[in-house]
Amino acid sequence: MLLVVILFLVFLVLSLELFYHSKFRLQTLFISSIVFLAFIEWMAVVVLLINICIAFLFAQKIEKDKWKDVWFFVGIALILFQLIGIKWWAGNISFSFHWISISIGLSFYALQNISYLIDVRAKKIVAETNLLYFSIFNSFFPKILCGPIMKYQEFKPQLLTLSNYKEENLISGINRFIWGLTKKIVLADHLALMVKEVFDTTEETHGFTTLIAAFIFTLQVYIDFSSYTDMAIGISRMFGFNIPENFAYPFSSKSFTEFWRRWNITLMKWLNQHLYFPILFVFRKNMKKATFIAIAVTLLFSALWHGVGATFIYWGISHIAFISIEMLLRNREIKVNKNLRAFITIAGISFANIFFRAKDVSSAKKMMSEIFSISDFLPHDFLSGFISVFASGGEQIDFFNFIVVMLLTLLFFVFERRIMEKLVIDKLNITWLFFLIAILLVFGVFSTGEEFIYARF
Repeated sequence: MLLVVILFLVFLVLSLELFYHSKFRLQTLFISSIVFLAFIEWMAVVVLLINICIAFLFAQKIEKDKWKDVWFFVGIALILFQLIGIKWWAGNISFSFHWISISIGLSFYALQNISYLIDVRAKKIVAETNLLYFSIFNSFFPKILCGPIMKYQEFKPQLLTLSNYKEENLISGINRFIWGLTKKIVLADHLALMVKEVFDTTEETHGFTTLIAAFIFTLQVYIDFSSYTDMAIGISRMFGFNIPENFAYPFSSKSFTEFWRRWNITLMKWLNQHLYFPILFVFRKNMKKATFIAIAVTLLFSALWHGVGATFIYWGISHIAFISIEMLLRNREIKVNKNLRAFITIAGISFANIFFRAKDVSSAKKMMSEIFSISDFLPHDFLSGFISVFASGGEQIDFFNFIVVMLLTLLFFVFERRIMEKLVIDKLNITWLFFLIAILLVFGVFSTGEEFIYARF
């Protein structure tokens, strides 16, 4: 992991140097993005370029040809076929990681291009005629792996108004990038090691331990995904680009509906615009029925977007159930303390995430049976049955790391908003940066670093 971080930092510095000192800045940016993706998996570049060509060429036909509806549906079908086909291939064929990794970033740029074709057909934008602009929109390396998802009309104006080097862009970008890197290597990767001890074992685990592991995984997913967003926003800022935020403190949510408004914001915005609201419109004569149908279809699509597998279907069904129950109770005069509502929300999210993280449905059901086992819910010995499970290894240093990471995670959630206020500025805060780098070097997981969870989707 340390070597990967060093290599990426060298790549980033070289890319910035070439970008700001080149007469052909857009070409340089595109080449840097392709090199970045090719370093991870060269076949992923082929998949990306095919997707770009489909969207670019079909948009031209949709705008000018009399058979525009045919071109539109064929274009959408081809992108979906590529998305679903490669995801199914990667998820169900027993090949090495080389074959799984060809779908890197596909889930994100495929949705961007579907939205682009829809907007061209609706005449919200004109079809792009500059292939370089459109290629950079899709390949821009800070957001290629895990988003955020953008519309072309949000990105293109920034290509047309590229500014010269600005120190404030570099400083605010560095602030955000180091914050994201610290979250990833110090918190998310440590939590991943704890989660593995429960989710990847074949041994029986006490219900309480399993329940806490599900909660820790929920923390891990958020910190891992949001750390990528932090780094993506930071790097984009260094190049003079602004990309949207993707999270709005989801752990402060008091309901499942609110959670989804705060989580993976750009994906939910895409789903609302292209699935939820159109379904509501189609079934508008019966709004109660329309709402349930829209929720079910939207969340099932979200589940399949994450992966073509039974575990994700169960995960989607769980969220459909939670939001449906919430809607049924909404009109009843049931007053629940806001802290209790927040607890119920995160508990439900964590419960559903058992399906999200489990290797298969049978493993998820095994873990749930452990949670609902009354006789074996609490470990008889908390040291061996709970703490030692998460402090993998069981040595004194493992217990120390476990305690430190849990304390740092607690401090992260308590002070997250304040830290963001300190770091999302265009002034160099030496004290904060020194503090973050010190924590990064002392407690970072450099030996067994984890890939970003959402890079798999």
